[in-house]
Amino acid sequence: AAYALRAQGVQGPAALRGQVVHAALEDYVNMCASAGLARDTDLMDALIAKHVMGAFLPAKEKEYGVGLLRNFAQGYDLSPKPGFTYFQEHEMACLLYPEDGVIVARHVDFWLLELLRAGHTKDNAGRDYAHPGGVLVVSRLDRAALDAKSGMVVVTDWKTNRAIKPASEVRYELQGRFYAVQAFAKTGAEQARVNVVYLNGLREVGFDMGPQEIADAVEEVYQLCVGASALEEPGAEAEAKPGYACATCDVAHVCPASEELVRRFRGAGSLAFRSGDYPLLKRAVEDLGKT
Repeated sequence: AAYALRAQGVQGPAALRGQVVHAALEDYVNMCASAGLARDTDLMDALIAKHVMGAFLPAKEKEYGVGLLRNFAQGYDLSPKPGFTYFQEHEMACLLYPEDGVIVARHVDFWLLELLRAGHTKDNAGRDYAHPGGVLVVSRLDRAALDAKSGMVVVTDWKTNRAIKPASEVRYELQGRFYAVQAFAKTGAEQARVNVVYLNGLREVGFDMGPQEIADAVEEVYQLCVGASALEEPGAEAEAKPGYACATCDVAHVCPASEELVRRFRGAGSLAFRSGDYPLLKRAVEDLGKT
């Protein structure tokens, strides 16, 4: 349900704050790379004025976003590492499709991505751009580089959360595997390092992926995308079930799962719910007029 609602543009203040912070970071990283700078607080202040101050956000979200960006500019070193080739583009796409019993990941260049987005799947000679049974996966990577010496691709993902919860870390690890698949499709690298940088405190955690982990991730991402695509078929319905992710979901307050949780709550006649259910239940009750 959250997948469908996000596709319709329904987002909460925290998600919108994350968007403007990422937009400022993207410009900042690109400009610092072009000028060969490790950091530039004046540049960040200019980007804060451009991206954050004029955004339609609650004051507390603006204040928090500005704090994250200034701390980043003061404390994070963007100096390029020797032997690393940094990707110029942030948006990447790949086609995942079954072939000879395995899932193949094929990088999609910008021109082909635009054709596929426009619904053109064949060239003038009738040859398929896409692939039968394939899915198109588009991701936006915060920063990625290829280490020429080790052959490892390194992906960095910025996170703007106020607090890090176990449910979030599970979700971010899955997201990191998506990004590793994109980098693998582009470079063919069989070793990957995914770094998740929590901007609140500049704490960095990461994990390494070898050839088998990358192959498993390609299979996992393909199966997830096939399942998500099925929800878009006409007449398809997704069962709205409250779960661990509801506590940190930006669209929980407009998700059918909230109504299901209230129904369970009334039926049980008690407060016998996991603590993770409480934020969703609270917002659901408020949305129903405190009934």
